[in-house]
Amino acid sequence: LRAERAVFRAGDRIPLKILSTKKQGAAYIDVVKEGQTILTRDLDINNGQAELSLAATADLAGAVDIRAYIFSGNAQPVSDHRLIFVQPADDLKIEAMADAAAYKPGDDARIRFRVTNSRGEGVQAALGLQVVDEAVFALAEKQPGFAKVFFYLEQEAMKPRYEVHSIGMPEIVEPVAFAKADQRDRAARALFSATELVNSNKFDAVAGQNLGQAKFQEYIGRYQKTFQAQLSRLAEELTRLYAVNPHTGDLAKLAAEAPKPRDAWGSELWFIGAGTFMQVRSAGPDKQNGTADDLAGSLQLQNGRVIANVMGQGFAGGRFRVGGNIQQFGVDGGVVGGIAGGIAGGGGGGFAPQPHFAMAPRALNGRVEMAESLALTTGRISSPEPQPRVRSYFPEALYINPEIITDSSGRATISIPLADSITTWRMAMLASTVHGALGSATSSIKVFQDFFVDLDLPVTLTQGDRVSIPVAVYNYSPNGGDVTLQLQPADWFSLAGDTASKTVAVESGRVGASQFTIEAQKIGKFKLTLSARVKGQPNADIVVREIEVVPNGREQTQVFNGRLETAVQHEVRFPANSIPDASKIYVRLYPGPLSQIVEGMDAILRMPGGCFEQTSSATYPNILSLDYMKNTKKLTPEVHAKAEGFIANGYQRLLTFEVPGGGFSWFGQAPANKILTSYGLMEFSDMSKVHDVDPAVIRRTQQWLAGQQQPDGSWKADSSFINEGATNRFNSDLLRIAAYVAWSLENTGYQGPQIDKAKQFVAQRLNANLDAYTLAVIANFAADYGKDRDFERQAMQLLLDARTEKDNQVWWTAQETAVFATGSSAAVETTGLAVQALLKWGEASAIASKALNYIASKKDASGTWGTTQATIMALRALLLSTSKGSSDVQGAVQISLNGAPAQQLMLTPENNDLFHQFVLKSVDVKSANTVEIKFQGKGNLAYQVASDYFVPWSAQPAQEPLSIDVTYDRNQLAQNDIATAKAVVKNNLSKSANMVMVDLGIPPGFDLLTEDLQLYQDKSANLKSGRLEKFSLTATQAILYFDSIASGDTVTLRYRLRAKYPIRARTFPSRVYEYYDPDVNSTARPAQLEVR
Repeated sequence: LRAERAVFRAGDRIPLKILSTKKQGAAYIDVVKEGQTILTRDLDINNGQAELSLAATADLAGAVDIRAYIFSGNAQPVSDHRLIFVQPADDLKIEAMADAAAYKPGDDARIRFRVTNSRGEGVQAALGLQVVDEAVFALAEKQPGFAKVFFYLEQEAMKPRYEVHSIGMPEIVEPVAFAKADQRDRAARALFSATELVNSNKFDAVAGQNLGQAKFQEYIGRYQKTFQAQLSRLAEELTRLYAVNPHTGDLAKLAAEAPKPRDAWGSELWFIGAGTFMQVRSAGPDKQNGTADDLAGSLQLQNGRVIANVMGQGFAGGRFRVGGNIQQFGVDGGVVGGIAGGIAGGGGGGFAPQPHFAMAPRALNGRVEMAESLALTTGRISSPEPQPRVRSYFPEALYINPEIITDSSGRATISIPLADSITTWRMAMLASTVHGALGSATSSIKVFQDFFVDLDLPVTLTQGDRVSIPVAVYNYSPNGGDVTLQLQPADWFSLAGDTASKTVAVESGRVGASQFTIEAQKIGKFKLTLSARVKGQPNADIVVREIEVVPNGREQTQVFNGRLETAVQHEVRFPANSIPDASKIYVRLYPGPLSQIVEGMDAILRMPGGCFEQTSSATYPNILSLDYMKNTKKLTPEVHAKAEGFIANGYQRLLTFEVPGGGFSWFGQAPANKILTSYGLMEFSDMSKVHDVDPAVIRRTQQWLAGQQQPDGSWKADSSFINEGATNRFNSDLLRIAAYVAWSLENTGYQGPQIDKAKQFVAQRLNANLDAYTLAVIANFAADYGKDRDFERQAMQLLLDARTEKDNQVWWTAQETAVFATGSSAAVETTGLAVQALLKWGEASAIASKALNYIASKKDASGTWGTTQATIMALRALLLSTSKGSSDVQGAVQISLNGAPAQQLMLTPENNDLFHQFVLKSVDVKSANTVEIKFQGKGNLAYQVASDYFVPWSAQPAQEPLSIDVTYDRNQLAQNDIATAKAVVKNNLSKSANMVMVDLGIPPGFDLLTEDLQLYQDKSANLKSGRLEKFSLTATQAILYFDSIASGDTVTLRYRLRAKYPIRARTFPSRVYEYYDPDVNSTARPAQLEVR
């Protein structure tokens, strides 16, 4: 990456040039300032070069890191970066003056602005203002250094490693005379080239790495116990010193007389505070104060003794322990919002980070409605105390005004209604005049109250869950005493062996802790309201937080699909035993093919990617959508980079399944499978249109397949399958094998004589007795072959004769497809394959259109068509049908529920390739719901009406094809205890179950110890039935991949779970299913676990 200069003025252009050994492809540009990505761009590389010109806007003032990167052949991003410096716009000066030094939550802040020129004269200007929570910037992991010289150059972005005599940062960043600009720029280039990134703007994770979590917890516990013991010894030493000099009531002075203790890593302990309360911190393993692995404790002088208390623990992303419960804390241990010296015995002062007292940052989007009134029982009837403000609005961005116009003297005044967050708001200001003069500045608005309360809610609960919610009471006021906590009653929860009113003693400068144990009763999104008041004092606070309660039952769906031309109507009924308040109706609209792709891609990316076929099928949607969006000019840099990243990683993973000697298999072990290799070859060929694919991979795969051909033009059936012992048409159907392999070779541009020999073999055996899947494969081969019109016409006619037609739909059925799919998924896969052949032939458009209607009608509620193969073939058919252009649907859509208008949408060229979803409210679960969709306009569109409801968990059916049962050795545990789960999976079919997937639900509040699954994988490596090929973890489940389970066989898994914190909750469901036929499945009933 090259920049024309190293130093720019605000308002300049920044010309950038990219040079790469990659001759064609895409390059991506990130512009980063202060850990925040300002903008992204994607560029096409032509003959190894790309160029971009950026505007040096006033908001780029300071050090800017510009990074360019590409995806290399091994899926790794290769990058280069340049540091530039944009001199702040100083033509104009901006002053911002608030009418108060600090405000209460909910106050109106009146801000006066004045804009002046370089002579100090007021000028009329347009002033842009953004007011954002400082906590957002705290999350950028900034570590400022060299505050004066490196005012703009954050230590995070730069680490000087240079020896350039007579050149320093002041000479570089300060303005110089025009004649010396070139000399200054050369010096800047030398200085910036000697810098390196310390902590670039990224997140690193290692996939597939199994951690010994039991040992991890053991080590953490050991360090924490050592720290606690050290803190206790320090308290004893300070108690002894206080006894010698009882007039010294300042713990800081006492600590100064004691020997300086060191932590387990050799670093001196860090003391914060004064007076009768002092915080003690250990820098942790990284030996850096103020980072997320710090250990924290406190010392308090009470009745002549110094009491020690361990308050926090690191090792977990900066988690913070209050009253025995985990509370997520701010990054690097602190958020702006406390008062320096505000603890007992300290002096006043401005706002500063306080790692112990600061509130945890909340990332809440959207405004929460204010409670209009709140009735509190205070125990008194006369002389009611004034009610405090109900704090319920906690945004990240408070105020944005792009154009405040000052008067001729440069003055303007605005009023900003403040939110309920107790924080400091950063004001960023940009000013410009009609003559092009620029200026920028920052200021702040402080919001604080000296007494407030906060509670830490889980994101979701299941109906019936019981959880202890930790409460923290922050008291910065000069008055201490008993604090009454009152939890406002609501019909969605009940108190579980607890009271709604509690009293906590919180002295001045302290944080008190308590908890409320509630049980979730109703389903939906609710508010929890907590009030706090110091007895006999005016200090009080009320806070409102939101939580969602999900149903406790088995989820069921009902789906209606079709095409909308003028109006359609569907009747949706819910079972009598469906759980109340848990039913929803969705209406989804798909105006264009890209809307089908978007939803399908999103759903497929949630599918597992274990074996070759799964990995390959998860990569295909990205290939299809990227190719389509590039052709229709609907590609954004973010989507481009994401899709290319997925494709690059998928490509690399696919290469790992290549068998030594040639070909591919499901898990990369010999022997290779010809059908799977043929499928992979076609994918590599399609991938090469949008991503760099090594031509040698395609060439040697073609040569390996061609080399396997028999003298008569056929290919031998494979002797080994993933479903060992199972009957499969590819074990003996030489015609289907020959057509599939030959199609793959022809489709990917192979020029050898093997294709003609295969065509002769297939043509001689072509007859009406063939199954639909084989006919669809032969028809695709014939269409791509293109050199024998009679062969092509015969194949297409036999395919058309094999169709099933009803009303406006056409489909083809198959017993089993190339990769073992059966049932409805096989019909969709076969129909998708047939549609591709007919569209390429071009002489049966009416039949192809009806077949596309069938494909659209079979989409399930999750946006896919059952299996990955069926989904891929459906998407390929949909995109092929519109390859000449995008959707041209325009008009108005009206959705009604039970005769009442519910939603409406205008479809325009700007949104007619998007996927649109609506959730209908006011559903009647006791009678039929009539959903009507009307369309007036040009064209037609696909739609889906889906219902989602829950039924109570019932006993397992007597004879399921597959069954799963999960039990636990105990249901009640203490915090940090270990529970052992046993999962029993059985195949009740009369044949082997292929590619069996097991999703083991992880209970909320538990960690699964992965070493148990790793041990089973090692032990089962040589088994023919029940071999665990791979496993992966998500937040709520462990996903296990078994190659097959023989008829009547049982797989038993034992695995341990560690309880993290007190909770009573139901486990997430565990499920078993066949990957290639999801209809063969079973779900285990959740169990209830309680951690005390």
